[in-house]
Amino acid sequence: MKYLIFSLLFCLPCTGAFATDGEITAQVVFENLTQRDLRSGTFTIIGANTSIEVNDANPFNITLPGKGKYEFLFSSEHFVALLSYPKKITPKNNLIKIQLLAKYNSNKLTVAAQNGYIENRIADGNLNFVLHGMDATVPREYLELKRKYGVGLVKENCAIDPVSMKAAKEHNKRLSQYLDQKYGSTWSEGLTEKPFGL
Repeated sequence: MKYLIFSLLFCLPCTGAFATDGEITAQVVFENLTQRDLRSGTFTIIGANTSIEVNDANPFNITLPGKGKYEFLFSSEHFVALLSYPKKITPKNNLIKIQLLAKYNSNKLTVAAQNGYIENRIADGNLNFVLHGMDATVPREYLELKRKYGVGLVKENCAIDPVSMKAAKEHNKRLSQYLDQKYGSTWSEGLTEKPFGL
C-alpha cells in the first residue's frame, strides 16, 4: 500500500507535462521606432491563411491551433516591419514582437533632382540632410547651416532598412552636390558630424 501511494504521488505530476497539444494564445506587440502613428496594416499567419487587419499599435492576442513552428508577416503602406518570435511557439514562449521602421521617404531627393526643385524646397524651409542616430538632438553647426544656407538636419532612428539607407545616401549626396556647385566646399567647413553617406 505504501508503494502504491508513493507511485501515485510520483506519477501524477508528470502526466500534465505532455498534454500541451491544445490551442495556444500568443501575444503580438509593437515597437514603433518612428514618429508616425500606425493607422493600418495586416498581420498574417502564413500557412494558416489567416489575416488580421490592424488599425493601431496596441498589443493584441491571436489563437493558434497548438504548439509548433509558425511564420508571421506584417505589412503596412507606411512602415517596414521587422518581426521577432520564437522558433517554436509554446504556451510559455509565445511573444511576437513587431518593430516598425520608416519606409522609404518620398520627400527625399533623387540624384536626378533639378536645382530649381531643390531651391524651391530650400525656400519652403523643408530641406534637410538625413542623419541616423540614437538621439534626436541636432548639433549646433547644423542650426548655423540652416540659417546660412537654408539646409538643416533631421535625425531619424538608428535602425534602418536597406531601402531607407540607400534613399538617405542618395538624398544627402544630391544635396551636397547642389551646395558644392552653389557655394563651393565652404558650406561643409565646421561640420563635426558629416551627413549620412558622405
